[in-house]
Amino acid sequence: MDDELNRALQRNDVEEAAAIVARGRDAPPADRPSAKALAYYDATVHAFKGDYRGAAQVLYGHIATVGPAAADAFYSHHAMIA
Repeated sequence: MDDELNRALQRNDVEEAAAIVARGRDAPPADRPSAKALAYYDATVHAFKGDYRGAAQVLYGHIATVGPAAADAFYSHHAMIA
């Protein structure tokens, strides 16, 4: 999924990138990327669209799901700062 998403974003094809994230989210559990990865990818697509508030909401939603003491929360917080 990483390479496919990166190629779409390098082409500035944000609609395809969003579809890739959706397919990842809908994949069977054994094939699904981690929740952390999906949140990061989804936020990245929002940012490429210029929807920074949406990107922050995705990452905040992930923090709310995993809890503020989780390592993912730390990672998501820093992704929002960057």
